[in-house]
Amino acid sequence: MEHGKGLMQVSASAPGKLVLFGDHAVVHGYPGIVTAVDRRYQVRARHIDAAALQVRTSADRLHEVPFTALGKTQHPDIAYVAAAINQLNAREPLKHGLKLVTSGPTRSLGLGSSSAISVATLAAASRIHDVDLSLDELYSMARTAILDVQGLGSGLDVAAAVYGGTCFLERAGEIPEALSVERLPLIIGYSGSKAGTVNLVKRVAGLRSRHPDLVEAVLGAMGRISIRSRSCMEEGRWRDLGALTDINQGLLEALGVGTGQLAQLVYAARSARAWGAKLSGAGGGDCAFAWADDSIRADVVAGLEAAGGQVADIACNVPGVKVIDETWR
Repeated sequence: MEHGKGLMQVSASAPGKLVLFGDHAVVHGYPGIVTAVDRRYQVRARHIDAAALQVRTSADRLHEVPFTALGKTQHPDIAYVAAAINQLNAREPLKHGLKLVTSGPTRSLGLGSSSAISVATLAAASRIHDVDLSLDELYSMARTAILDVQGLGSGLDVAAAVYGGTCFLERAGEIPEALSVERLPLIIGYSGSKAGTVNLVKRVAGLRSRHPDLVEAVLGAMGRISIRSRSCMEEGRWRDLGALTDINQGLLEALGVGTGQLAQLVYAARSARAWGAKLSGAGGGDCAFAWADDSIRADVVAGLEAAGGQVADIACNVPGVKVIDETWR
């Protein structure tokens, strides 16, 4: 493969995620369910004549990191990209320098930008360096990269970015299972505020250390909800799924990760006769979602908007990572 003359590039994209069940519980070894959403993040890769990583971000800032310093890079703009390339370099030392251009939605809405960028980075960089990775290897390396930056994480968001569709994760770090679902009658509402996932996960971990018997019971119940919700989704038992969703929301409130704005969205959806509604992910802000029949979808949307939510026109259950070889422009 010719390099350094701008004749070849590889583009990869990966989807974001919406955590459906197991929020917080998955970090502590319980099952969870996630679906991939069509807010895709892209990475374009090409060779350069330098033993370094260059990254141009969506904010049009250019960063350069020597390969020898990849594992030490914590700049927030490129921490996940550098960690992903460090994983690839550790597996098979890179023979050529690498320039990456990252892009994606300007607002993540809490739907998994860091994991999607990490996965797309690994997919593009491995292709252009002729390193053959299976999806399972890509998943394992991307999850390790996330842990290198954050210090914690379940792998749910990485599973969505790699495999796409809707995935069931039995335990953090294990290879997820694809669920057989054709459609997900979801409505997603953004609360209008961002949340810091790591701090919220640490807060729940602290609560668990102070009250292990009580918090473990809550997390265990959430894990059982994930297992029951799996069969409901695969069998299309949406009313039963809605009831489980409402119970799960109550358990998340018990962990202290709900907010007034998220609660308003949840209750607005229920008042509009949604089957069930809950926050998604770590809480503290970002998104809530509702299950609703098509016949009342407009009412649920109106209710969410009246409660101050921004209804996101986002498809779920979408394909995972994609790679394209193309000419550099």
